[in-house]
Amino acid sequence: MLSKNSLFTGYYSVTGEKIYLGDKIRHYIVSNISSSFVIQYDDEENEFFMIPTGKDAKNLPYRKYPIKGNLDSEYSKYHIVGNIIIPENPKVGKMVRITVINKGEAFPFGSHAEVLKIEEWTVEVKSEINGEILTLSFGEFIVPRV
Repeated sequence: MLSKNSLFTGYYSVTGEKIYLGDKIRHYIVSNISSSFVIQYDDEENEFFMIPTGKDAKNLPYRKYPIKGNLDSEYSKYHIVGNIIIPENPKVGKMVRITVINKGEAFPFGSHAEVLKIEEWTVEVKSEINGEILTLSFGEFIVPRV
């Protein structure tokens, strides 16, 4: 059986989170405009890198970007917003980190919220800031990594 640690790239984000193969990375350019990347591995060069992804990236020329200097820099504007290989499994009573920017003042990007209820398609969370309760879809949060 494959262990999650075997997917660890050896790099940490500027906020101290482990960076794994398959991580979805977002770079907010202005307000709601962002670029998305996925962490992949190059067998020939024996290194991890980021490639653009999403509907707008399919017509772009193929480029890969190194993790070093992009994700681990103190000036990094890249944020981990999920993983395409490792599922996010929240548990009631645990904290999750908000990974979207449109959930209001009580749920700003990067803030934490407590999981109150888990349903088939949504998760109900309570803001750490003011106690406000909100329903999030899967993909709008990430389980904090240690």
